[in-house]
Amino acid sequence: MALIACQQEKPKATTQAATKPTFTAPSVDIATPDKAVKSWWALVDARASFKHQECTQAPNAEQAALRQAQLRLSTGAVKSYLQQDPNCTLYTYDRRIDRVDMETESRALVVATIKNITRPKEGQSIAGNYAEGGTVGAEYRYVLSREDDGWRVDDIFQYDEVNKLMGRDPWKQEYKRNSSELYLLIFNQ
Repeated sequence: MALIACQQEKPKATTQAATKPTFTAPSVDIATPDKAVKSWWALVDARASFKHQECTQAPNAEQAALRQAQLRLSTGAVKSYLQQDPNCTLYTYDRRIDRVDMETESRALVVATIKNITRPKEGQSIAGNYAEGGTVGAEYRYVLSREDDGWRVDDIFQYDEVNKLMGRDPWKQEYKRNSSELYLLIFNQ
């Protein structure tokens, strides 16, 4: 078996230097269940903004060298796939708290409706089966627990119509700890 050595091309100069994204965490208010949920949303948005900055900034020299090597080694559908622009969409949401139910002194349920109101970019359209997310939205339930210094998000559930149609519990847990099992998946080889 022969080993093939690839001479790396220098990455093309970019007009924007690779810089680390900037980030400032939003302040957190845990005085009431609704303020805690709104703080949670602010943190979710800040995290998405940070990831968007990473996606839209110029790659560092190592990333650029790997990309150039892959492009030199590919053609056809693979090269076309590698040359597409990354989907660096910063999603925008309309969030509304519908009600806050104080179940006990230390447990509250916040029910909210969330709509994805992101507008498509030039030449892009919204997939037909996803348009409902921007018009009707999705119902969420936030379970909050009171601790000594304030309210904390304990669990988050999204209403899932598909689960209901399949005879399952329609409330899908959003943050479920992964199992310790290793899935030996094979893709993008």
